[in-house]
Amino acid sequence: MMSSVSVVIPCLNEGDFIEQCLVTLLSDLPDGLDLEVLVVDGGSTDGTRIIVKALRVRFPFVRLVDNPRRTAAAAMNIGIAAASGDVIVRVDAHCAYPADYVVQLTECLEEYEADVVGAVWDTQPRKRTPIGIAIARVLSHPLGVGNAHFRTGADKVRQVDTVPFGCWRRETLEKVGSFSETLTRSQDFEMARRMQAAGAKVLLIPSVVVTYYARSNLRETFRYNVGNGYWVTFPALVYGVRFGVRHYVPVAAVLLGVAMAIVAALGMAWPLVAAVCAYMLVCAKATYDLRPRKGDPFELWWTVPLALSSLHVAYGLGGLHGIWGALRARRREWLQGGH
Repeated sequence: MMSSVSVVIPCLNEGDFIEQCLVTLLSDLPDGLDLEVLVVDGGSTDGTRIIVKALRVRFPFVRLVDNPRRTAAAAMNIGIAAASGDVIVRVDAHCAYPADYVVQLTECLEEYEADVVGAVWDTQPRKRTPIGIAIARVLSHPLGVGNAHFRTGADKVRQVDTVPFGCWRRETLEKVGSFSETLTRSQDFEMARRMQAAGAKVLLIPSVVVTYYARSNLRETFRYNVGNGYWVTFPALVYGVRFGVRHYVPVAAVLLGVAMAIVAALGMAWPLVAAVCAYMLVCAKATYDLRPRKGDPFELWWTVPLALSSLHVAYGLGGLHGIWGALRARRREWLQGGH
């Protein structure tokens, strides 16, 4: 195992989750582990800071660090700068962790001679309502998240383009530079791209499983995925960040749907009808894959298609918004250049 480990937790108003996060992560640590935990808080007002300070009595190696810039990228940069470990582990506040999470990941860095390793997600709803369960299930299905193996699962250790919460060798981070604070989201993906360009080995470890609590409100989920779509196309066009094909499929689908609707309005409706029927069949297949299990609410038969279509539309609309934002940014640059 590495000589020392620093855990960095970006945090902002996570009062409902921070105690569970820290307790599951830290309650059964092995003797002799040189560990520090930095909760990098962006000015929480919901009691998060009080909870962290109270837990320091039980876990004195936990430190509360201020993040005046408030974003996740800034939190990571501040945390890494304040950390002393040879290994940096990012932890997300609204997750629950296996007791040996830190030990397993740091050992995997050594065993596989990797530069970055990460766990798979077991996605659970924050509230076990029919729509909450449906959203969580959709976020674990290939039709909802494409080939994101950390979400859909993996049967073996595999090299991937990114992992959700990385465990890095400090020397790897120092080699590629800090997280991009120009990105409100997707900064982890952009960092992974830089690491791959530098020859880093990024591995997904399926034996390490994190319980991720997904949003359970359809409106909140829709808004969040609009933002996710925006922070794919905007950084791709403005900053040249390369994303996988799966990230662009909802944008292309929404554009195709708009084009077909225009064609239908001009008198040729069959392409739109055919596309809608095909999409309904695909949704029906996903609904069957995620059909209600023993003890599940019967409503999953209709909440799964609702959650799935909502995810696709939100992500696609967000992607179009990102394209528009990128065009406006380019126009401002052009005007400021005196043209």
